[in-house]
Amino acid sequence: MSTTADIVAITEMVRAKFVANPLDRIVGQPSISSVRLLVKQLAKIVPSFKTTQWGGKHGHLKLALGIKKYKLVIIDPDLSEVDFGKIQEPSLASDKFKENDDANAVEKKKAAHKVLWREYESQEAINAVGVEMIVEAVDEQYVAQLEADYIGYTGVTIFGMLEHLRTWYKVTNAQQLAIKERFLAPWSETPDAHVSTYARQLDKRQIECSELKVPVSDADKLLHFIGQMFSSDLFERKFLDDWEDADAVDWKATVEHFSNEFGKIGRARERAAERAGEEYSSAAALTQPARRKGASTQPSNAAVSAISEYAAALELRVDELQTLVDDQSVLTTGTEDGAFGFTDDVDVASDGLIYFTDASSKFGQGEYALDLLEFRPHGSLLVYDPATGQTRRLLDNLYFANGVALSSDESFLLVNETWKYRILRYWLKGERAGQHEVFIDNLPGFPDGVSGNGSGTFWVALPSPRKQDVDDMHASPWLKNIVAKLPKWMLPKAIEYGLVLALDEQGNIIASYHDPDGKHLREITSVEEHQGSIYLGSLGNDRIGQLELKPR
Repeated sequence: MSTTADIVAITEMVRAKFVANPLDRIVGQPSISSVRLLVKQLAKIVPSFKTTQWGGKHGHLKLALGIKKYKLVIIDPDLSEVDFGKIQEPSLASDKFKENDDANAVEKKKAAHKVLWREYESQEAINAVGVEMIVEAVDEQYVAQLEADYIGYTGVTIFGMLEHLRTWYKVTNAQQLAIKERFLAPWSETPDAHVSTYARQLDKRQIECSELKVPVSDADKLLHFIGQMFSSDLFERKFLDDWEDADAVDWKATVEHFSNEFGKIGRARERAAERAGEEYSSAAALTQPARRKGASTQPSNAAVSAISEYAAALELRVDELQTLVDDQSVLTTGTEDGAFGFTDDVDVASDGLIYFTDASSKFGQGEYALDLLEFRPHGSLLVYDPATGQTRRLLDNLYFANGVALSSDESFLLVNETWKYRILRYWLKGERAGQHEVFIDNLPGFPDGVSGNGSGTFWVALPSPRKQDVDDMHASPWLKNIVAKLPKWMLPKAIEYGLVLALDEQGNIIASYHDPDGKHLREITSVEEHQGSIYLGSLGNDRIGQLELKPR
């Protein structure tokens, strides 16, 4: 265990390095460019503090980048199985001693334990001093939300502080669309990229999207990757069918699966080209016929022109994004009692009030299955008033508060409790204003998105019918604890079924539409009515559905 003098010495050493490399002052609201510069500056300082942890090659760089980005940056196969978690406070050295340890063994274990303690204290000091330096570099109003009474910023990490600063980014809808388009760029735009290289690009772009407030889920990334593999016309039909039958939904396994096949195809074509006296050049040749030696390899003028136009457009889009991002503002990031955890759905009233849900204060978007397993009321219904800039909590203790929708006269709104298979009604006007009640209960599936058509009809999307195995698990906490520790791809999955309901404003089901085998659309999460049709969004499909309504 380190002494107080040791801790002070480590802290002062850390502080000296930060003081010698001061962070640039961020004037006004943090922007994408200012926070990126801050990350770059921190990434130059923290690696200088050496450690034996995380492979021992990059110091404490992880503290500034976070685990996901750190793994992408280091590109080190030797670290593929390394636990990149936080250095935990070491236990007592005596806990490691065994009865048959001689004096030499004891001394070695004491020395190793001392190293662990020093690295733990170094981590804590780097985070503490780093956060202190960030606070000094940023206007108080943009970090005050993280400061606690009496203990200040104790316990806040560098990465946690950076993530908080990113919540202040200003990103318009148009910019979000451009960012998403960049993520969805097809494989064909980088034909020289190996399958694994393209997958790595998607990993990087996923992180970029998250940092720019355009979260891309792991499921979205996987679906896009698979879609590109299927549309490439590179892989044999049997190979694709075998992959479908294997149900390999894990990202790492899927990338490895297609990468291995890509390599086999490349080697086979290289051998065939050699036998035919033809030239095989690179991974790009996999999507192109082998060419004779001496044949022209120059692209056509049309191709050059198209590529140039695309590059110019992309550069312009990036420049516009950088310019426009700084002109927008964040409306709200939390209430007086804490920041939002998983904001989910929104509806705007005619008076400008913005009603929205926080599905879970404990689990994020990629962890909704854990929220289901825990089955505790972490959700809330909230309202933001643009006139005052205040956010109020209307309802809390909701079981995964999901969709929200105003009634046609705006006298009440609906909010889904997904895990309870029910929808609540919250009264906004009249004698019962501020009260709530069950609007409809015992639904045939998990309610997700809900919307009103403005004429007395609510549309409810149910991404999955009810699952008996999930309901049964709630009676066995020990079983849920085991399931929660399984890899994501082994967690309970939605049934491949398409289902939407139409409700009147009294809570009666007036219509239902089904795709029983999920052939066209499955896992429907949103539904909107427009000009006689409903439009359907989904987590499980790469398309939007349209269904023309027949007069009722």
